[in-house]
Amino acid sequence: MKQMIMIAGGAVMLVGASVGISMMLMPKPAPLDPQAAAAMAAEAAPPPETHYFTFQPEFIVNFDSDSRARYLMLDVAVSSLNEEMPDLLKKHTPEIRNDLLILFGESATEDLYTPEGKNALREQVAAKVSEIVAKHLPNGEIEDVFFTRFVME
Repeated sequence: MKQMIMIAGGAVMLVGASVGISMMLMPKPAPLDPQAAAAMAAEAAPPPETHYFTFQPEFIVNFDSDSRARYLMLDVAVSSLNEEMPDLLKKHTPEIRNDLLILFGESATEDLYTPEGKNALREQVAAKVSEIVAKHLPNGEIEDVFFTRFVME
């Protein structure tokens, strides 16, 4: 038994010695240049936090009696990486709601039945909100606009 323990201990010492010698003989990595180090740090940084704002109450627009749909009801949410954006949107909600209600009322109901038409309207809403935001916060940008409810009847 004593002999087996001595053999096992010798084997462990040989493995340890070989690992130590291998590490000493390996070439050392070249130091990173500052630009590469900065790039690696930027990649490792967590993504910026997204801030959302949902306009309340929902938008309700009546259409002409000639159209297939009588009204449109939708909820609109805006996302931004700027933490000031929800407060700015809340402060200027009357101006934004006015312009969006006019935009929704001018929309052709036939187009809104298709996914392409809904996406086109979403892009128009993003452009309109961005225009108003630029007026009040020159460096403020919205990331995206979402329709969280879209009902036509």
